[in-house]
Order: sequence, then C-alpha cells, then structure tokens
Amino acid sequence: MTSNEIPRMGTLHSSALMETSAHSRLDIAERIEAGLSFSAVVETKRELGLTDQDLADVLDVSTKTLQRIGSRPDARLSLTVGDRLYRLSRVASFAVEVFGDRQRAREWLREPQFGLGMRAPLHLLRTDAGTQEVWDLLGRIQYGVYS
Repeated sequence: MTSNEIPRMGTLHSSALMETSAHSRLDIAERIEAGLSFSAVVETKRELGLTDQDLADVLDVSTKTLQRIGSRPDARLSLTVGDRLYRLSRVASFAVEVFGDRQRAREWLREPQFGLGMRAPLHLLRTDAGTQEVWDLLGRIQYGVYS
C-alpha cells in the first residue's frame, strides 16, 4: 500500500470512520471536514485495543475532552481530531497489511522501534512528519529493508 492509497475495511479500517465506502481521498476529506461521528473514536479504540489515554495522546486531546465530546448525542469530531483519527486508522490498516495479523500490528504500534529512534509508532502519529516516518518504516519492513 502506498501512502496515496485508501485503506480498505478488510484490514483494520473503522467502518464508523468512513460511514460508507469512500472512493477517493476527496470523499474522505469531505467526511472529515463535515465532522466524523464520535462512533469512529469508539470503534477505532476497540479495534486497536487502545486505552482512553493512548487514544487521547494520539488525538492530542485530554481524556476529559473525549468524554465530553462522547457524552453529546450525535457528537461530531472537529476537523483536527477527525484528521488525526483517520491518520491513526490508515497507519493501523497498513500495519495489519504488513504483518498479516491484527494482534501483531497492535503490538508493533506500541513497541519502541529501532528504525524510529526507539520510539513507539503510536506516539509519533500526532504529527504528519512522525506519521510519515512510521509509514516509511512499515514500507521498508514490507519489502524486507528493515532498519
């Protein structure tokens, strides 16, 4: 999978995140801009086995903010939070593709990686630059060029 491809549901990409099938990055961008449903947070957390704190860290919000958003009926995510959630889901989907196993992908995302300066991939997903480093490392692993 290249960084331009849209991850598909067969791996780990949250159905609540996309709500319906997306055909292009423009479709996804429109959905994120319109405000993803809070159910995408709940489903992504469940699929990845994340704690509230792990998810809050990646989304760069407090756990209280997540609770407050989730307590509102029909809660929608801000553009920034929705974009970060999509980024997490996209990388997790690629990790499942690379490792061929959800559990192994989950573990890899939490474990410090030599190729990332002994930082856990999950902790680098707060920024686009960090996300690209994680994506590049997954690509190297996929092609047997692990560093």
